[in-house]
Amino acid sequence: MLSSLERSQTVEQSERDDSARQAEIVINKKKEIEAKLTKINQCLLNFHTDPIENINQLTSLLGELLGASCTLYSFLDNGGLCAV
Repeated sequence: MLSSLERSQTVEQSERDDSARQAEIVINKKKEIEAKLTKINQCLLNFHTDPIENINQLTSLLGELLGASCTLYSFLDNGGLCAV
């Protein structure tokens, strides 16, 4: 049977382990966000004069970042809905 001191030390170690896991989760999430922002910035920096190509690149990237199986950009053209 564990003594009071041993139980206290076990609880303290468990709390430290939990804190370390939480810190690791936060760090990994920040790295993931940074990588996504880098991809967005790179996409925007690579824009050209063709707006349709720019929309295609951005739509594709957003689908990738969001894990979508399909992404569409829709707009009105002469009263009709078009998708790119």
